[in-house]
Formats: sequence, C-alpha cells, structure tokens
Amino acid sequence: MTYSFMRAASLELSYSDEKHPIVEMISQQGSNHYLSRNNLDKSRYFRVVAGLPIPIINNRDIGINWFVTTYFAFHRQFDKGIVNNNHINMVFNAYYLMHSQNLNLPKSWNILAQVTYYSPLYMGVYKTTKPQWWIDLTVSKRVAHWKFALSGRDLLNSNIAEGQVVGLPTEMRFKKNWHKPSVTLSISLFIGNDKLKRTRKMSTSESAKRIVSTADESISFDKK
Repeated sequence: MTYSFMRAASLELSYSDEKHPIVEMISQQGSNHYLSRNNLDKSRYFRVVAGLPIPIINNRDIGINWFVTTYFAFHRQFDKGIVNNNHINMVFNAYYLMHSQNLNLPKSWNILAQVTYYSPLYMGVYKTTKPQWWIDLTVSKRVAHWKFALSGRDLLNSNIAEGQVVGLPTEMRFKKNWHKPSVTLSISLFIGNDKLKRTRKMSTSESAKRIVSTADESISFDKK
C-alpha cells in the first residue's frame, strides 16, 4: 500500500509471507564447515518507508531549485525453519535512512549529495554489529541533448561492515569494505520528441510548484 501527499511526500507499507525461501547457512560435515543453501519453512517481513521532500528554494524565474529530501525505512523480519537439525526461529529489525540535497542551478547544472545510513542487519550468514554509512555526490550538466555527470560513491571511505559469521561453533569476525570509493564519468544522449520533453518539463515544474501551494492526496494498492 502506498500513500502520497501533494504528489511528493509518501508513505509505503509492505508485507510479505514467503513459503520455503532459500537461504545461505553454515553446514557441518565431520570436522569441516561449508556454506550451503537450504530451505526455511517460511520468511515474513513487514516494512514501512516514508519520504518527505522540502523545498528550500523554488524560483523558476532565476532557474534555481533546491530540495531537501529524507527517506526513512523500518524493516522487521521473521524467519522460521529447520536447517541441519537445528531449529531456526529468528526475528530481527533493520533501519534505513537517506538524506539528499538536490540543487538545480542555471544553465542546466545540477548537484546531488546523499548521505545513507544502515543499522546493523543480517545478510545471509553475515551479521553486522555496527551501523554503516556513506556519502555520494553527483555533479551533472546538460548541453543540448547531452548530459555529462561526474559521480563519486562513498567519498570518505566510511562504508565498512564489521560483524561476525553466524552458524560456526567458534566465533569468526569479519571486517569488509563492501563498496570501495569510486568516481564515475557518464555521458548520456537523449533522443526523442522535443514537444513531449517540453510537456514533461512543464509537468515537473507544476509538480514542484504544487508542493508549496495545493494538496493532492491519493492512496494506491498494489496486488502481487
């Protein structure tokens, strides 16, 4: 279920009940331990995602738009089953937070900065014990039908996962950099109907204006 307010702020509720999901577990054969895939009886989760964009500057006359957006997610999962004659009955929570600053400047320049935070969570046989966070930055420029973008991921090299491997008789800890810092240059060419592009641009501008002027609320249900 998704709820939107002013076609900008959003609230999403998700529920999943999966039978016999495949999971990675540590199995033992003699004195050796190895990674195997097994079926649990069931896995259920409930998730809430909320997003709120706030216009700081929205001036079309001078061509400057500055939006600040914060997304928050809460995830609660229930796993149950029998693996290697061991009863698995695990419940865990996870949190997610992303804050972005999106600045549109004259002459088709755009700056997007994002800070992402993850709480400790389970990832297969890995259990992180410390939160993870990182900063991304993208600077882009539109020239006619071309778009040039320079993106940097995890600029401070802060996305370090620390935790332990679940399922071993002795504790085994790990420390891993899942996503090393990187810089990417991308060039895009947009080909299409110019009239359609202008209509879409007008619709986007009107949506930005609507955030600070009128309310338009809606609820939608997705059946899978």
